[in-house]
Amino acid sequence: MVTYTLPVQSTAFVGRAKELTEISARLADPACRLLTLTGPGGIGKTRLALEAARMVMTNHNGNGQHPFPNGTYFISLQALNAPEQLVVSIGEAVGFQFYPGAELTQQLHDFLQNKTLLLLLDNLEHLLDSANIISDILTTTERIKMLATSREALNLQQEWLYPLDGMTVPAESGLDSVEDSSAVQLFIQNARRVQPGFSVERERDAIARICRLVGGMPLGIELAAGWVRALSCSEIADEISRSLDILETPTRNMPERHRNMRAVLDQSWLMLDADEQRMMGWLSIFQGGFTRESALTVAGASVRHLSALVDKSWVRRDSVTGRYDLHELLRQYAAERLHHLGEEDAARDAHARYFAAFMEQHERDIKFRRQSEALLEIEFDFANVRAAWRWAAERQNHAVINRMVEALNWFCDLRVRYLEGEEMLRTAAERFASFTDPDRRLTYNRLRARRTRLIMLGPLDYLHDLESLAEEMLAITEINHQCGDRAEEAFSTYLYAMAYTNLKGRHLNFSHALRYFEQSYAIYEELNDKFYMAELCIWIAFGQDSVEKSMDKLCQALELEQQTGDENGMGYALMHLAGYAFEAHEFTEAETYFEEAVTSQRRRGDYKGLHLGLKWGTEWKWRLGEFDKARHYAEELVRTAAIFNTPPYNKTAWASLGLVLILSEADYAEGKRLCRAALDVSLLLSFTISDSNLDAVWGLAVAARYENDDEALRHYFQEVINFDDYWDDSHRLSTIATIGVLVLDAEGKFVQAVELSAHLSTAFLEPGKAVLLGLEKWPLLQRLREKWRHLLGAAEYEAAWERGKTLDFEATVNAFLLPAAMVRSELATQALSPTAPSPADALTERELEVLRLVAEGRSNREIARDLVLALGTVKWYISEIYSKLSVNSRTQAIVRARELKLLS
Repeated sequence: MVTYTLPVQSTAFVGRAKELTEISARLADPACRLLTLTGPGGIGKTRLALEAARMVMTNHNGNGQHPFPNGTYFISLQALNAPEQLVVSIGEAVGFQFYPGAELTQQLHDFLQNKTLLLLLDNLEHLLDSANIISDILTTTERIKMLATSREALNLQQEWLYPLDGMTVPAESGLDSVEDSSAVQLFIQNARRVQPGFSVERERDAIARICRLVGGMPLGIELAAGWVRALSCSEIADEISRSLDILETPTRNMPERHRNMRAVLDQSWLMLDADEQRMMGWLSIFQGGFTRESALTVAGASVRHLSALVDKSWVRRDSVTGRYDLHELLRQYAAERLHHLGEEDAARDAHARYFAAFMEQHERDIKFRRQSEALLEIEFDFANVRAAWRWAAERQNHAVINRMVEALNWFCDLRVRYLEGEEMLRTAAERFASFTDPDRRLTYNRLRARRTRLIMLGPLDYLHDLESLAEEMLAITEINHQCGDRAEEAFSTYLYAMAYTNLKGRHLNFSHALRYFEQSYAIYEELNDKFYMAELCIWIAFGQDSVEKSMDKLCQALELEQQTGDENGMGYALMHLAGYAFEAHEFTEAETYFEEAVTSQRRRGDYKGLHLGLKWGTEWKWRLGEFDKARHYAEELVRTAAIFNTPPYNKTAWASLGLVLILSEADYAEGKRLCRAALDVSLLLSFTISDSNLDAVWGLAVAARYENDDEALRHYFQEVINFDDYWDDSHRLSTIATIGVLVLDAEGKFVQAVELSAHLSTAFLEPGKAVLLGLEKWPLLQRLREKWRHLLGAAEYEAAWERGKTLDFEATVNAFLLPAAMVRSELATQALSPTAPSPADALTERELEVLRLVAEGRSNREIARDLVLALGTVKWYISEIYSKLSVNSRTQAIVRARELKLLS
C-alpha cells in the first residue's frame, strides 16, 4: 500500500482544470525533478499543489504501476524559521527518525537514496537560503521528485517554474455565464458556508466585480465572501474598490502580485475595529494554533471576539479539536501590525507567562492522575511551548523557565523527544551560565540536572562524558544542600547516582550508587513526593541482595504509582517485576506482569518502555523454547525500533530478531543479515540497552555450525569468550558452554559434547541461574544429539550423559574450552619460540598490580583512579599484559594468570 500524507481538505476543490492538467504532465516528465509553483501569497499555490498530488495518487499509470511507490508526503514549512530545520522537517515527514552522532543531511540522503517518492514542500519563500539542501537531495538521489510552493523562485538549475495566476474571472463584457468562472464558484461556495441561504440571483454582477477586483485570488475571494452576512456583495465590492489604488504602488522591489495581496489584507484590516486589530496582532504570537482559554489570557480575545474574527475570516476554528489558528499569511501580516504598534515584546511576555502556567499545571497533571491527557495537551501546544521557552531563555527570565522546566523534562522523556529536549535545556542553560546571583545560578543548575536526566535516559550517554556529568551532579547536589533546596537536592542526588550507574555499567559497585539513591528517596519521602519516591524505589530495587527484596521494592513502587496515577512508572515497575520473576523461574508470574506492562505501553504509545519490554520478552521466550512467540515479539521490536531509528535501538532489535530466526531455523539467511547489521553498529556505550553484540555473535556462531563453516564457528566462539560484559557468572558460563558444545561437535569430540550438553540441560533448573529450557526445543541441538547417539551407541551415549550431570561446570569451561580457544588464537611464532621469556618474569610490578585489579573486576577508570594513572596509561598497561600473556581479552588474561600462578 502506497503511503501519502496529504492533509484532508474541508471544502471541495474548485476550478483550476487547466493548471492541474499542465502540472500533472510536468510531474510525469522524467526530466522534471523539481517543479515550483510560484505566485504571491493567497494565490492558491498550496491548495493547487495538494490537488495535483492527489490526482497523481489516484490517476497513475493504467498498468497499475504507481509513479511514487514509496509515497507522497506533504511538508508544511510555514512554522520553520531557520534553513537547517528543513532537513529535520523532511525527515520527520517521510517517517525517518534521526539518530545522534552523525550529520543530519547525510542521514537524510542515505535514507532517500533508493526511494521513489514525491515531496510536496509548502511555503519555501522564507527558506531560500536552504535551496542548496534541496539541490543536494536531487543531486544525490535519482528517483526523488519535488513539488514546491513559493512566492519566489528558488533559482536552481534543476528547477522548472510554474507561475500561478488568479482563478478565471468573468469578463467585463458579460457575454459569458458568470457561474462558469471558477473564481465565482469559489466565492459562492465560501458565501454559503457562512450564510447557507445566500442567493446568487440578485448578486451575480457584484460577485463578478468582486472576483475581478481581487484578481481571482482565492484568499481575497474567501475574505470577501466572509462579509456576506453583514454586507451586500455590492457594498463589499465598493469597499474593496476604494482601496484598489494601493495596487499601483511605485515600489520597484515589491512584486506586483504581492502588492495586490496586501491591498486585500489592508482592506480587511481596516474592517476590524481597534480592539479586533490589537487582538489580531497579539494572536499572531501563537505558533501552531491556540485554544479559547489561551486567546483570552494572552490577547484578551473573548469568545465573542473570536466568533467575530472567525466570521471575518481572520481566524479559523477546527471543528474537531475546537482549536483556533491563523492562516500563515494573515499571521505574518498581523505580526507586522503588532510590531508597528510597539507591543511585540509585551505580547511575547504574556505568551511566555501563559505557557509557563500551562506547563506548571501540566507538571502536576503528569505526576497525578492526568498523565496521558496532559501529554496529549502539551503535544498539541508544543510549538507554543517551544516559542515561549526560547523567548524566556533569550530574555533570561528565570521565573518562566523554572515554571516550565520540570514538565518539559518529563514531556520530552515520555514522548521520546530526547534530542530536542536536550538541546532546549542546554541552550537555555547557556543563557544563565555567566550569572552569579542565586536565583539565576540555581536556575542554571536545574537546567543542567534535567539535561543530564534526558542524556541518561535517551539513550544519549554514548555522546557525552559521563564522568564529567557525574562530577557536575555531585557539585550541584552540594550547592542545593547549602541553599536548603531540598527538592532540588533530592533530584541532583538521584541524577548523580544515575550518572554513576551508567558510567560504571556492569562493572559497577552498586552499593555506592545505592547509597545516593537511598539518600534521594529519604528526602523525597520527607517532602511526601510519591511520584519521585516511586521512581527511586525502582532504582533501589536493583541494589537488593535477593530477588525477594528486589520484588518487594518494586511492589512498593507500583503501589505508589497506582496512588499517583503514574502509568509510565507502572509500566516500568511491572516490567522489572516480570524480569525478577523470570530470574526466579516463576514463569507464569513473569508472564502475567509482562502482559500487563506491554498492554499498557501499547495503549499509551510508550514506545521506549515497549522496546525494553519486547527485548526482554523476546529473550525470555526463546530461552523457554517458545520460538514462535519470541519471533512475534522480535518482529514487533524491530517495528518499534524503527520509530526511534537510533543506533542503540536498531542494534538491539536486529540482533534479537536475527538470533531468534537462526535458533528457530525460520530463516538463516535473514537472521545472519540482521546479526551482521547489528555488529556493524558500533557504539561506545558504557551501559547498553541489551547484550546486542553477544546475541549477534551467538546467532552467527550457530549459523556457522549449521553451514559446517568450522573456521567461522571458532572465530565467533572466540568472540563469545572475549565478551567481558556478562551480567553474571551463570550467564557467562552458560553462553560459552552452549557455543562450546557446537565447537566440540565440529572437532569430533562427541563424548565431551554429550557431557557438556547434559550439564547444560540439567544444571540450570534452579532459580537464579540462566534459563536454558529452550535448549530441549532447539532444532540443531536435537539433531546433534541424535547424531551423537548414533555414532557413540546408546550405552556410551547414556554413560556420557550421566557423567555430564555431575560435571564441575566452571572447572570444565575454564580448564577445557577457554584454554583450547586461547591456544587456537596464539601466533605460531609465540608458540614455537624456545627463547621466549616466561610471562611471570616478563610482567613488571606495575603490570602485575594492574592485572590483579582486572581480576577483581575493576573497570579501566577505577584502576586509573586507584593507581592515580591516566586512563590512556591503564589501557597501555593492559595491552602490554595481553601481549605478554598471549591473550586477547580480560577473561583470557585472568585464566592464563591463574594457570601461571600470578594471582593468589
